[in-house]
Amino acid sequence: MGELIIIMLVGLIIVGPEKLPDLARSAGRTLASFQQTFEGIQRDIDQGMKEAKDAAEVKMPTNSLENEQSGPEPDGGGKEEKEEQASPPKQKNGESPMEEG
Repeated sequence: MGELIIIMLVGLIIVGPEKLPDLARSAGRTLASFQQTFEGIQRDIDQGMKEAKDAAEVKMPTNSLENEQSGPEPDGGGKEEKEEQASPPKQKNGESPMEEG
């Protein structure tokens, strides 16, 4: 509150009592214009986010239906093959190459 009074006094001294009301009026209009512009941008962003969320929700069930229709793989999904490939190769003496040293 104290800062506002100081700003008003400095404005009164610099601009003068005749022009201060006009300056305050134009400053208020400018701030209102900025606020309207900001609210419009914020509204557009919110609307875009809502549309993106709705589109994602619509797309999600489609993907889950495709997964359900394909079903499991006939060989059990190939888990055994993947596990075998993940283990390191064994050397002739039964030790893994990492244990050398």
